[in-house]
Amino acid sequence: MIRIADAYIYTPVNLSAKAHPDKYINIFTAEGYLIRSEKLANIILNIDAFTYINGEKYYRISNNEFVRAIDVTLY
Repeated sequence: MIRIADAYIYTPVNLSAKAHPDKYINIFTAEGYLIRSEKLANIILNIDAFTYINGEKYYRISNNEFVRAIDVTLY
């Protein structure tokens, strides 16, 4: 059973982005926990939703994987 406290509100979108070159990007869960850091330069990220975690905008790049909006550039 899913608890309301475990749910997050998101807005569906269909966007593409690139990570800033030569920078490691932190990847987070929907709860804001750091999963890992990766160098994602030259990789196109498909974004299907965005949400706010602790007041900061995040883009979903995979199931329960989010990057901070300030770490990528939309195109």
